[in-house]
Amino acid sequence: MKKCLSVILIAVLILGTVIILPFSASAASNMVFDLAFGVTQSGHTEKYSINAYKFTLNAYTTLTIDYDSYEPDMISGNYGDSYKGCLFVIKSSDYNNLLIGKSYTTYFKGYVSKGNNKRTWYDGNMSLYAGSYYLIIVPYDDSIGISSIWVRGSNDYTLSVTPTVPKLQSLSATTSTGAVKLQWKGDLSAGGYQIQRKSNSYQTIANTSSTSYTDKSRKPGTVYTYRVRGYTTVGGKKYYGSWSNYSAVTLPSTPTIKNPSANSKHQISANWVKVNPCTGYQVQFSLNQKFSSLTTTKTFAGQNATRYTITGKKEKVYYIRIRAYKKAGGKYYYSAWSKTKSVRCK
Repeated sequence: MKKCLSVILIAVLILGTVIILPFSASAASNMVFDLAFGVTQSGHTEKYSINAYKFTLNAYTTLTIDYDSYEPDMISGNYGDSYKGCLFVIKSSDYNNLLIGKSYTTYFKGYVSKGNNKRTWYDGNMSLYAGSYYLIIVPYDDSIGISSIWVRGSNDYTLSVTPTVPKLQSLSATTSTGAVKLQWKGDLSAGGYQIQRKSNSYQTIANTSSTSYTDKSRKPGTVYTYRVRGYTTVGGKKYYGSWSNYSAVTLPSTPTIKNPSANSKHQISANWVKVNPCTGYQVQFSLNQKFSSLTTTKTFAGQNATRYTITGKKEKVYYIRIRAYKKAGGKYYYSAWSKTKSVRCK
């Protein structure tokens, strides 16, 4: 079982280590490969050589690297005890300098400690901005030091590099009568987000690079269930994060209020056109035109109701307004208030 080195390597291009390779391009049997993401690649380094894996990132990406080298064949000298495998990333523009053995400043990412039974390993993460890079694998002698890599031996290894999937946080929604606006906290490594809405099953309704999306032309007073996930695109393939789910309720339509009525028994009635769908209604009767005081509020269930009656004070003018509500998940979702109508109590 491999031993995991818990190292987080942040490639925000922090100045690192000067590395000198004492060999030239003509003297070394350097191998260059295209890095295949998400698969395990096997390789072999010869003495006085390096293996380089080239890759390009279109956006800020966090990579998970799993490297395991085994049975290194160190040549003459007591080098076995000090052997380590070196694993680092450079920009493509620095690669030619590496090959001709010049001393140059690179952005050093880390190296692998010696393990048991002539085995070395590295598990870790690396975050890189958009650009072209080479991942370099080379054995070196730790007794000399990392500042001067002396390629003395050969080794076999396996390498796996997988983009870390983005995480989506704080999914929420604001609603209106006919639209749901989803919002979330984005992940810097996400190249985009996939949004799905559920009917009988989930269907994709949008892909966006934004951290919000408005689902328009929805029915009023209706519960909608969504899920959103981020993805990153590397090497022409999309890598998806986990889904975040959210249920949102559109607001009911605003009721159309009719002229109120009054009778000789001092009763006044609010009248309106029913709203479909809704759970019920809330009616306000007030002696104050702004409904800031002297107000009676009645809330009741029943989608088909079209009238509500109270007993008022004789000769007083009452102002009346109404709104519909939808109850879902223990919460009330209200429409806008209707226009205000007035009537004098007889």
